[in-house]
Amino acid sequence: MRWRQTDATTYQTWIATAGLTVGTNTFVPEGTGGHFWTHRPVCGT
Repeated sequence: MRWRQTDATTYQTWIATAGLTVGTNTFVPEGTGGHFWTHRPVCGT
């Protein structure tokens, strides 16, 4: 099995294309790299 990941900008584009909204992105360091944690806006605020 192969697992591929892409960059944060591409993920944000996919999310927006699906009609969803990205509230914030937070970089989570992990070893020599890391990943982005994407948050949606809270409804009604």
